[in-house]
Amino acid sequence: FGIGHGFSCPTGFPGEQCQDPKFVGEPVFTKESDLDNFNFKHSPGSPAVGAGLSLPSVTLDYSGASRPNPPSIGALEP
Repeated sequence: FGIGHGFSCPTGFPGEQCQDPKFVGEPVFTKESDLDNFNFKHSPGSPAVGAGLSLPSVTLDYSGASRPNPPSIGALEP
């Protein structure tokens, strides 16, 4: 969401989300280092929660928590 690189949303890919994922304590990003030590967990009410595509081979998130079906978009479940 909002990263740039010449992409615009929607792109036409199925299930894509073109809205702020509402991360916990989301800062205003002005440079790459703003991502250092950033909490990538979703806030309550995030449109990314339960909006991912289920992949049978991916059963755990980045921290080792079980992925529900459908999973959340991103590396971490809420």
